[in-house]
Amino acid sequence: EWNNWREENPDEPVDLSGADLSSADLTDANLRDANLAGANLTGATLFCAILIRANLTGANLNNANLIRVNLMIADLSGANLNNANLGDAMLNNANLTGANLSHTDLSYIALSDADLTNANLLGANLTDSELKNANLTNADLCNVNLTNADLSNSNVTKTILTGCDDWSVKMYQRTPETNGNWKFTETSNQTICKLVNMSWNCSRT
Repeated sequence: EWNNWREENPDEPVDLSGADLSSADLTDANLRDANLAGANLTGATLFCAILIRANLTGANLNNANLIRVNLMIADLSGANLNNANLGDAMLNNANLTGANLSHTDLSYIALSDADLTNANLLGANLTDSELKNANLTNADLCNVNLTNADLSNSNVTKTILTGCDDWSVKMYQRTPETNGNWKFTETSNQTICKLVNMSWNCSRT
């Protein structure tokens, strides 16, 4: 049993760099701190796997099942996650610089403080995702679904919308209601703005 061995040998290095793990079933696997740089994980199942601080630089995760995976503080720079499913995954503080996340399901994902510099998010689904303090510098967000996404304090400097047909930005202020909830109303005053809604259309696929 892999996970039992990992519990008994938590400090033993796991080097799977360049390994062919395509279509492998790694459900619930404990791969904390593992070296998977350049590994082929095409179509692999990593449902609920633990990959905290794992090295996945340049790994191929095309069409992989990464639902509820824990990739906090992991290094996925240059990784290919095209068409992968990362729904409800945890990638807080992860390094995704230059990663290919095109057409990836990132709904309900936690990406707070993640680095997505130069990442390709073309056509990705970020519905209800959390990207607080995330770095999206030069990231490609064409045709991304950001419905209910939280981009509070995120860096969108030079975020790429090349090929977009149109885009709009609306600012909202908030006022407390008697029932304890907040009411959001549109405003043009930046000093009282508490929510920014950006929307755009893009014909590029």
